[in-house]
Amino acid sequence: TFHVAGKALGKGKQAEEVVATLEEGFEKIRQSTKDITNKPRVVFLEWHSPVFTGGHWIPDMLEIAGGDYEMCQSGDRSAPMKDEDFIKLDPDVILIGPCGFSLDRSLKDTLTMYREKLWFREMRAVKNSRVFALDGNSYYARPGPRLLQGCGIMAACMHGEQVAKTIGEELAPSSGYVCVTPAMFEQ
Repeated sequence: TFHVAGKALGKGKQAEEVVATLEEGFEKIRQSTKDITNKPRVVFLEWHSPVFTGGHWIPDMLEIAGGDYEMCQSGDRSAPMKDEDFIKLDPDVILIGPCGFSLDRSLKDTLTMYREKLWFREMRAVKNSRVFALDGNSYYARPGPRLLQGCGIMAACMHGEQVAKTIGEELAPSSGYVCVTPAMFEQ
């Protein structure tokens, strides 16, 4: 934890400040979505072929961001999922953040998924332009302070422009995600 590292390095006060900043940011995200009554069913894909769930800290982040995530529980490892099980979820929002890969690679993998998995085209989220490619390497691949921005990005993707404006660019950097529209899939 930051407390342990700060103490070991003789930087306890700075560690406390980092922790306070992170807690304030997570609370701002939580507050920005608290009045949303119909939480969107969301899936987070850590990998696209085979489909891998987003595990570990991803469920906690999605809860803070105001999503309904049923792929796994907090602390579970990321795991492969059968296509037919993914189809049954028929999510409102699909977030794709391949472990260790940039936004460009995530977008490429998302478009590949559309081309190679015909069932993907029939998903509600795809038809409603609610698929987002995310910078998995920067915001989701490892535990650290950038998970705060990753959580903000999740909230912006799930709840739209008003929430993105409320939490701000610092907590939901627009450079960390892109909405993948049907027109992009057809190119």
